Amino acid sequence: MTVKLEVRRAVGADVESIARIHVAGYEHTYRGMIPDEVIDVRTVDLRRRSWHERLTEQRARDIVVVGELDGEVSGFMSGGPAGPRECGDNAGAGCLENLYVLPPLIGTGVASQLAGAMHSELISGLDALGFSEAVAFVMEDNTRGLRFLQSRGWELDGSSREVEGVVQNRIHLSVSSCAPPTSDG
Repeated sequence: MTVKLEVRRAVGADVESIARIHVAGYEHTYRGMIPDEVIDVRTVDLRRRSWHERLTEQRARDIVVVGELDGEVSGFMSGGPAGPRECGDNAGAGCLENLYVLPPLIGTGVASQLAGAMHSELISGLDALGFSEAVAFVMEDNTRGLRFLQSRGWELDGSSREVEGVVQNRIHLSVSSCAPPTSDG
């Protein structure tokens, strides 16, 4: 069976889908890695409000992309400028913030294909905004997430932080070396 895959920038109409995928993906990935009370407060209603705010503000340097399978939003990825907490001495770096696909797709080739297409779009967007480097944080026990990003050129840089009692390892990527070439014409 062939599925139609499309990746595009998110719009306000995607808020509900993004909120539901964010909650389902977060729970699927992190339940057992982080305390239940941390997961349980991240409700669809909370995510709906935060994504509505983010997408309707249309922040010029934020990038939110969605991946559609057969016309249905099935994943999303977001990034933008890294803050001092993320980039440390590397002021001006971009940051990959979120990457989630619907949990039933995880472990299928479709999930990897969808995530890979969203990743390419996000990196192209960061490059277009002038970021030459990007950072992200991966929870210490999230081996699937780390493997996915390492397969796309991300490298652990030895830095880490602790958030809500969980160690997150920082990884980085040279954006310009990954972005597809642009055409002049």
